[in-house]
Amino acid sequence: MVYLYNKGYLVARGCVGNLNMDKHSVQKLDGKNPSAITDKLEMLQRLMPEAFVDGKLDPSLLAKNLNTEASTVSEDGERYGLTWPGKKLAFEEVAKQTYCTLTLDEAASSESWKESNNIFIEGENLETLRVLQKAYFNKVKMIYIDPPYNTGKDFVYHDNYRQTEEEYCDDCNVTENGHLKKAHKLNTRDSGRFHSDWLTMMHPRLFLARNLLRDDGVIFVSIDDNEVHNLRMLMNEIFGEENVTQMIWHKLDEKGNSVKKTVGNGFKREHEYILVATKSDSFVFNDRRVKPKGTFSNPDSDPRGNWFSAIISYDDDHSNENSEYYYEIQSPSGIRWARQWQVKKDEMEVLLQDKKIYFGNEPEYKNVPRLKVFENELINQRPRSVLSNFTINGTKQLEAILAGNYFDNPKPIELVSQLIEISTDKNINEIVLDFFSGSGTSAHAVMAQNAADGGNRQYICVQLPEDTPEGSEAKKAGYARISDIALERIKRAAKKVQAENPEYTGDLGVRVYRATDSHFPVWRAKSYESDAELRTAMFNYVNTLPDGTPQQRADEVLLKLGYPLTTTIVDHNGWYQADDVALVLDEQFAVERLFTDVLTSNPKTVIVLESVFKNDEEKINFDLRCTEKGIIFQTI
Repeated sequence: MVYLYNKGYLVARGCVGNLNMDKHSVQKLDGKNPSAITDKLEMLQRLMPEAFVDGKLDPSLLAKNLNTEASTVSEDGERYGLTWPGKKLAFEEVAKQTYCTLTLDEAASSESWKESNNIFIEGENLETLRVLQKAYFNKVKMIYIDPPYNTGKDFVYHDNYRQTEEEYCDDCNVTENGHLKKAHKLNTRDSGRFHSDWLTMMHPRLFLARNLLRDDGVIFVSIDDNEVHNLRMLMNEIFGEENVTQMIWHKLDEKGNSVKKTVGNGFKREHEYILVATKSDSFVFNDRRVKPKGTFSNPDSDPRGNWFSAIISYDDDHSNENSEYYYEIQSPSGIRWARQWQVKKDEMEVLLQDKKIYFGNEPEYKNVPRLKVFENELINQRPRSVLSNFTINGTKQLEAILAGNYFDNPKPIELVSQLIEISTDKNINEIVLDFFSGSGTSAHAVMAQNAADGGNRQYICVQLPEDTPEGSEAKKAGYARISDIALERIKRAAKKVQAENPEYTGDLGVRVYRATDSHFPVWRAKSYESDAELRTAMFNYVNTLPDGTPQQRADEVLLKLGYPLTTTIVDHNGWYQADDVALVLDEQFAVERLFTDVLTSNPKTVIVLESVFKNDEEKINFDLRCTEKGIIFQTI
């Protein structure tokens, strides 16, 4: 291929004047976020193409190839499972695609937002989960959510998305100024669909959340007796019954007494539930570091203080001589003890050197060896199914931070911190997600736990821009939306964590994003009453320029390509680069710079705004040059 330099850019000889766009097609991005269902079908088709006919899955062929039955329905039409009116709609919500994006709000972010990996998203959580599907697929280690309990007084999210551009505010359920318009409806017990509405709300959110979990990830869901039975069956269906269990949170007041709520027939309820689901059996809980409990004394005047002795071996009858934990140690008086121990030999040698193995009183030292556990040290403890070692003080904690009572019944920081401690690795930048963020407890807990153990975890919290009630204390204090309360709490909590841990140098910043419509023109199909109306709509679509800044457009494209929100983007004076992707999204960008600036950086992919090219010849000319250099070229 021979190129000529013409009017500031290269032209392929023989192409100018006779290029045919019908025969030369450039791949164009449609701006949609990928569907969770579509991605799974594509994976299945690559794995088992024999189960597809004309591009569509044939369940009977799939069953035959797997040598199993296609249905678990019995001869009389009955089957085991959870069903409810609206379940079909719930699956339709899972399959929906969205054009929405997440737009950075620098003004609302913390001063150090550029260096922060913590993310707060103001937006409807189902739409946000759809937007996050590609960029955060299989990347989240832990999810904690505290959804509506469906007590008869709760609001259940109203998922009713329209399709036209003009109705986008209704589509995202926000007013023009970004406030929540109608994100939920009151779900009363006499509604006729009391449990069904709640299940229809929860199903797609849990389904999409599972996609975001790593293979060794876990989700915790707080709930009470109103829906624990339905939630358990729903999570069994989505995560697999073998991957679901539950914890009980024994609620204590500040004095350590049970918090009791009278229910029917005078019954006293003093607990809630936390349902736990893992993505696979590769998840393993961490031990907790806790203070030991026991009767402490110091019979041998150990200078390290009071202690008690704990079992560190199996008796002779239960020891396995073939175990690597079976070996011999010797007391100071020469008595030999050969048995199976609870620690490896090298660990035992350290304990002996540190004089933490107790053999009884001197000079005999004849007792069975036991481990010294000191009152002032921390020990490892396996997580328990009953959580009861902290009080219910979430409301007072929030009041202390915000100097007012602006949010009802937030969870205690210690509850979420303990879940973080037992399920994440402090030494890795693991992601904790909460898409029912409320007052921001999860974000606060991540920062507090990082400061406590030197961790590097990061959070993603999602909260609706729901208006605070008129006349409420929150409204009077200037909090227009629930998300305003959460964000202010997060910023103040960061300062509090820093003040309480002055030597901590970890991430206490936050990036704030808002769920918005796409910055690119979007064609939303609808029925038009006349050809003239359709032509007008098409004309407006074709001639509408993108909104937002080129930087915001670059953020959107990268997010939809699968790049996380924290991806480093380099600004090259009008065009942007992330890893090996170059983005030219300013309609004023000079075409000649595509050749002189962009291509010379040797990217693997170049994405250019369609309106940058003034005609088809310019576009084809650039595409030919990209083809010659082995570069993928796409437009949007």
